[in-house]
This record gives sequence, C-alpha cells and structure tokens, in this order.
Amino acid sequence: MQTPSQNSVPRRCPKCGLTNPHSTQRCDCGNPLTEPFSPEEQPIGVWSRLTSEFYDGLILLAASLVGSTAINASSGFLVLSASIPWWLDAFILALYQIASYVRSGQTIGKKITKIRILREDGGTLTVGDALRRSSVTLIIGVIHLARDLAGSGGGMLGLLFVYWIAANIVVIVATAGKRSIQDEVARTKATRSA
Repeated sequence: MQTPSQNSVPRRCPKCGLTNPHSTQRCDCGNPLTEPFSPEEQPIGVWSRLTSEFYDGLILLAASLVGSTAINASSGFLVLSASIPWWLDAFILALYQIASYVRSGQTIGKKITKIRILREDGGTLTVGDALRRSSVTLIIGVIHLARDLAGSGGGMLGLLFVYWIAANIVVIVATAGKRSIQDEVARTKATRSA
C-alpha cells in the first residue's frame, strides 16, 4: 500500500527521462511507467537552485569585501569596499565551484539548501566535469576581463548576464528532470542530499 506522499511523487520515464504526474501509467513516448522518483532523485526546482546561488553570492561578496579591504589596507588606506574587478570575482567563483564540486558535489549554498551535484550516472564529479559545469562562470569572467582590457563600458555585459539567468530558468522549468544549462553541458544532475 502506498502512502499519500508516494501518491504525489512524479514518475520519471526510464526511456526518455520525461517527468510525468504520478497517476500517469504510460509516458508520451509510449513507455509504461512503473517507478516514481526516489527522494534523492526528485528534480531540483528553480527556487532551490536560486536560493543556493544567493547563499554562494553572499559568500563571494564577503570574500570580496575582505580581499578588497586587505588590498586597500596594504596601500595605507583602510576602506571597506568591494573594489575587486568583476572578472576576478567570476574566476574566484569558478574556482570555488570547481573545488566544491570535486570535493563533495556541494558548494556551501548547496549544502544549506540540501542540493548535491552528481554525474548523470550518479558518480562524483571529476575536475573535467566540474570545469565544464563552471565553464559559464569562466566565460563571464573572460568577457569581463576583455571589457576591462578594452576599456569599454559594461552595460551590455550586465544585460547579457540577466539574459543568461532568464534563459537558465526557462530551461530548468521546461526540461525533463528540471536540468539547467550547466547540467546539460557537463552531463550532471542536481539531487537532494541527506
């Protein structure tokens, strides 16, 4: 006998990966559905992902403030400001993500929101997997570095970043298993951790 919570758990098609309502007996691809998602395989939604990114952003902001204060203090001025260039912030964030994903599959923000990043086969990420997953962050860093070197304004880059976030939200909402663009590129999945 199934408990009420099991009756509301969506079913994943093992053939095409489409998420189906629990009451569905057959997927749109024609495959019969038998098993619901286990709690660890529940797709991670947009709000959980955004919350974990928000926490990681706070950590990066704190690191930037400490770093820029130390830089300003070494020059004889004690000023609290986030004056580290955006491209350096992006590279620091990418290194933080890569190290966290390889070590445990979780950044601090993902630990707080109980999200773990794994390979599609359930294994832990290698350095290459983590690098592919963080490639977007690195690309944004390179774009900001190029902008700083060229001395041009950054208005369009800020707009590009907003479009990137919006596109990623649309992809998470629209895809089977609520996978992000980073998940698709790196062949990873976001799962619930214990």
